Parts: sequence; structure tokens; C-alpha cells
Amino acid sequence: MSLPLSSGSLSRLSIPRALGPLERIVEPTSNWPRFAARWEKLAEGAEYSIFLSPLWIETWIETFSDIVNASLVSFRADGHDIGACLVVHTAPSLAQPLRKVSLNASGEPAADTLYVELNDILCRPGWQSVTASALVEYLIGESWDECRLDGFCSGIAYDVLKMQFAGFDIEEEWQASYHVDLAALRTSGVAYSKALGAGRGKYVQRKISYHARLGELRIQAAADAEEALAMLDELAILNSRRFDALGRRGVWKSSRFSAFHRSFVQKSFAGGKIQMLRVTAGGQTVGVLYNLVHQNKAYFYQCGYNYTDDKRLSPGVVTLALAIEYNRAAGLDEFDFLAGDSAYKEWMSTGRRQLVWTRIRRRGPRVWMYDRLRSLKHRMAS
Repeated sequence: MSLPLSSGSLSRLSIPRALGPLERIVEPTSNWPRFAARWEKLAEGAEYSIFLSPLWIETWIETFSDIVNASLVSFRADGHDIGACLVVHTAPSLAQPLRKVSLNASGEPAADTLYVELNDILCRPGWQSVTASALVEYLIGESWDECRLDGFCSGIAYDVLKMQFAGFDIEEEWQASYHVDLAALRTSGVAYSKALGAGRGKYVQRKISYHARLGELRIQAAADAEEALAMLDELAILNSRRFDALGRRGVWKSSRFSAFHRSFVQKSFAGGKIQMLRVTAGGQTVGVLYNLVHQNKAYFYQCGYNYTDDKRLSPGVVTLALAIEYNRAAGLDEFDFLAGDSAYKEWMSTGRRQLVWTRIRRRGPRVWMYDRLRSLKHRMAS
């Protein structure tokens, strides 16, 4: 479906004179095979994350399009794409009674969530404000109670989205996202443990020494997709075992979560987008990491560690420390822990940035009733 934007909205968007009126096109996700090349062209040469890469979006559509109502929304001027977004409508449920709309690869059920991060509006450089404003105009005309901006990067697009929703109720939750600057480590010639400072560095070295007593520490990277999938299976077992011991449900209990990542690994490994690492001590697995690789950066996405009763051992710290050194030697520029308030991410990092999870709500009886019931539930629980 192709819809011209109103003349009033065009004046607010300040369309460059070199281009004609902005056109909005809404398509079903079944059109993705033809749409993928357009999405990829928009992402070329830009600093977009792997969570906005064509293969991530494609795999998300294949995994979740049967349980959510998703559309491909694009904006064109003079026949050229200037921006695009995946708009996802999630129907109400007992767990989430509000009608929800989300952007890009998000909005899937909480039990199956992929935890999208580094989210943004895909557009040509310099067109963030125009695309974000046009997207808000489209969204305001849709039926929803809550609009979710999950894992968004701060920047022009996010600022414009927030500004254009000024008449709505907005809740922001900012989270730190920690990383290690591998390029700076290589330039300085300082070992990773030394860059952490005396106290933290000695702690890492001590944990490595404890594990080394079990046998030679080695790190192995999967050589092909088949080996990567075998490592992924081992990771899922270790991860689930840990969560079972804590009395919690791990993400690998979700068949859709597992199916998504098995498919993504198969599609992406040959292109260098997947890094599966196994750390062993004397032949015994210490830990397995599933990292995403994009624009010469490694993103720490999932892990499985072999915990024992020996409290001196820290398989997570050892596995991550060796993986960081591995990626530094491999010439990558950054090791990104991704968002989360886990203490180890902070003290094992050399830098941080901020990501935001934002809820935008319409004022109305449905939202009012939901808020009242939620407040009552909290009071009863306390």
C-alpha cells in the first residue's frame, strides 16, 4: 500500500528541495524476499548494528511472523528509499493486556524474546529526522495502547521520535552497555588484565591460574557452521543447567529462541557474522561463548559455563578474559558486553555507552485500567 503524506506534515519534515514529496509504503512481511535488497542498501556504509542487519531481520520474520502482525514500512522520495522500519503489532494477552506496537526485530512474546539492542531507525545518512518524523505520523494513525522503543541508541532518530510523541505518556529506562576498546589495547601494547587496573587485573589473573591447575587452558573457535551448531548445543545445555540450578527459566527453554539462533548461525557463519568460542582446561570445557560479529566488533550475546562446587573457580571470568584476548589478537576493534547491570560487565570493561528502553502510552480507559490493576497488584504483593 502506498500513501502520500499530508502537505502539512511535509512542511514540518523539511524535505530537501532536491527531492519531491515523501511517499509512505506499507507492505506485508511476505514481501521480504523482494524487500531485502532495499533494506541492505539503506544499511550500506552506515553504523547500524547487527540487530538491524538483513539476515537478523529476515530470520526474525521467519521465526515470529506467524504469531505477530508485522509490516515493512518504508519511505521514498523521487523513487529512492530514504528510510525503512519493521513495525510489529502484538495482540493483547493475559500477561500483556495492552495492544502493543514495537519497532524492528522486537515485540515477540516475552518467553521467546531475543533481547534486541542497538536499535535505531534505518535510513540514509542525514535523513534521521525526516524518517523518524514520518514514522511517528504513521504510528499515530495506527491502533495501539503502548509503543515500545526497545534497546534504542541515543541520537537524532531517537530524539525526534521522543519529541514527536510529546503529547503521550513517556517512560524511559536507560541501561549502561559496557565494552572493551580492543583497538586502544593494541595501540598501547598493554595486556587486557593490566588495562583493568591492579585490583581487577590481579583478580582475573588469579582466576585464570586456578583454572590452569586443571590443565592447559585453550580457546578454540568453530571452523565451520556444523561445528558452530555443535558448540551452540553445548552452550544451551550448560546455560540451561545453570538456570535450572537457580530455579529460573533459561532462554534456551524457548523453542522459538533456539530455532531463531540455529537458523541465524547457519545463514551467517560463512559471512563471518558468528563467532563460537570454547575454552577448555585440560580438555574439559570451561565455557562456551556465542558472539555476534559486525563492523569489526564482537558482541557478547550468549554464554554457557561449566560451574562446579569449587568456589575458587570462575568459569565466566576466565572464558570472557580469554575471549577478549582472542579478539584483540584477531584484530577486532571492540568487545561489546551489550546492555545489563551485571557487576562483572562493568569491572571487566574499559568503557560504556547508554541504551534506552522506552514506553509511550496513549491516554485512555484501557491504559488507565491497566495502570490501576498493576498498581493494585504491587500493593497486594508488598
